[in-house]
Amino acid sequence: GADETWSSLVPISPSGRQRPFFCVHGGAGHVYHYRALAQHLGADQPFYGLQPGQEQEHPKDDVKAMAAAYLKEIRKVQPEGPYSVGGFCFGAIIAFEMAQQLTEMGEAVALVALIDAIGPGYNGQVIPPAALPTLEELAEASPQAKRPQTLLEKGRRVGANWMRRLHGAKVATQRRLRHVGKARDRLLIQIYEKLERPLPHHLHNYQMLAAARAARKRYEPDVYSGDLAVFRREDVDNAIPADMGWDRLTTQTVKVYEIPGTHLELLQEPYVQELARQLQLSMNEGD
Repeated sequence: GADETWSSLVPISPSGRQRPFFCVHGGAGHVYHYRALAQHLGADQPFYGLQPGQEQEHPKDDVKAMAAAYLKEIRKVQPEGPYSVGGFCFGAIIAFEMAQQLTEMGEAVALVALIDAIGPGYNGQVIPPAALPTLEELAEASPQAKRPQTLLEKGRRVGANWMRRLHGAKVATQRRLRHVGKARDRLLIQIYEKLERPLPHHLHNYQMLAAARAARKRYEPDVYSGDLAVFRREDVDNAIPADMGWDRLTTQTVKVYEIPGTHLELLQEPYVQELARQLQLSMNEGD
């Protein structure tokens, strides 16, 4: 059946004379969205995707074990370095660990491309709405706080506070609905597994994303002894440092490449063309 031909290593564009680039899947476990990127890198650049194995025993929630499994696959195609590895989102963390393990084996790593990914363990947070000061706190800090309030001002404050409470209730309701949805999906996955039937696409995505979240949380990275190439979206919040939290994870340099598009757009046309151009630059610098 289809399972017999399944491989973690997917030859998206295997021909070409350049050093192969091995690109790890994102959180949902797919590599088909790398096709356009491989195409724009050109016919002379071999491009392989890495996806989770289908067998139950394949690790899906352990970064170090996933990295080791993917390295076995890579070395069938390229037995020795220098290696070029990378990944998108959660895949970048696995690629980083692959580079660690290759270095420990004594292999050279030419490129570690970290595409739109915050470094593991980075806990910089953008202030959530719940942590913002209340209107009362802002009013008390105001220089006009001591003068008597007009009826209109009181009315405005009461109205604004009601709006804030309604927003809080809406957010809480959305959170509860998401919680119910997740519980339903977990139950459906158990039913499908008991019946030994393949999961529908959305449930497979949910299962993979949940495993990726668990793996990211559990992963304790060591400091890497090589250069890193970070591909940062232009719309990433300024509160997050330029290096996306990777600088503390290497003794060497972090080169930052600015790319256009949102998280979901950057692998699609037309934004993927600029990502391919920047990735090509990083490959040339790695040579």
